[in-house]
Amino acid sequence: KVMKRLLLFIGIVSIIVLTTDILLGFCCRYYINHHRLMGEFGEIDYIVNRSNDSIIILGSSVALNGLNPNIIEDSIGISCYNGGANGQIIPYYESLLECIVKRKQKPSIIILGLRTNDLTGNGNGGRFNVFLPYCHTGMETIDRRLESKNWKEKYLLYSNIYRYNPIWWRLFLYVFFQPEEKGKKGFTGKPLPMVFPELKNDVSSTITKERVNSFLNMVKLCKDNNIKLIVVFPPMYFHYDEKTETIAYVEQYCMKNGIPCFNDSQDSLFLSDNHLFYDNVHVNIEGCTKYTQIICQRLKKIDCLRGNLSLRQYGK
Repeated sequence: KVMKRLLLFIGIVSIIVLTTDILLGFCCRYYINHHRLMGEFGEIDYIVNRSNDSIIILGSSVALNGLNPNIIEDSIGISCYNGGANGQIIPYYESLLECIVKRKQKPSIIILGLRTNDLTGNGNGGRFNVFLPYCHTGMETIDRRLESKNWKEKYLLYSNIYRYNPIWWRLFLYVFFQPEEKGKKGFTGKPLPMVFPELKNDVSSTITKERVNSFLNMVKLCKDNNIKLIVVFPPMYFHYDEKTETIAYVEQYCMKNGIPCFNDSQDSLFLSDNHLFYDNVHVNIEGCTKYTQIICQRLKKIDCLRGNLSLRQYGK
């Protein structure tokens, strides 16, 4: 009798937990589809579900702070959104692009802003869990990367309670703390610093197969979905004795495959004026304006308005 009661208790608890998990998943998905999320989740939600912009900028903070989509829109008359994210690395850009190409309405151009050593290192980065709500929704890259964390993760991800926990926790926090929102069209500019940076030396890091594969997958996703990919290395206030392995690989690959690639990381106009930088990694608002204007002149050489995305001419 004791064993039967124990089994009955376990069965009832299991049914309650399973039912709760299913209902929570339904409620969370309904909320996500019918409400505007905030913070990092809001950024992903806009790009994945609501953006109809023709140009989307992807990258870390060098793209977020280095390219002003409002200037691009005013200059070339094509809608643009900056989807750059602070502190993220290439697995984030890759996964966000996979979400983008699943949409019915896709952008015409992706501008990928890379850092000088972006193809180095391994792993997903410390903040990849922002994609938890999109696990098991048909995004292969997101599923693979989340499941690679450890052997337990693969099984925990089948739980709606586990997947959606970050959203509800943050929504609760946002009741008391207003999250930092990005500006118009996703842009966040760096102010003029109290002290302008001094030029520093930096060195190349060894590229890894994992990062290279992420970059190649982004190229494939764009090609398969008829999206023009443009790669840029925004200005940084570092001195390099030679090109980093990341820049050398990306430039060579892009040249062979007809992908526009602009390496401005060592642009003499910016290296000669530290007043254009917030720190050694990021341009300030004045440097951003100047750099975006340069990018606009290049974009004007791409015939977007008539649907012909072939590059007539690119280069400095």
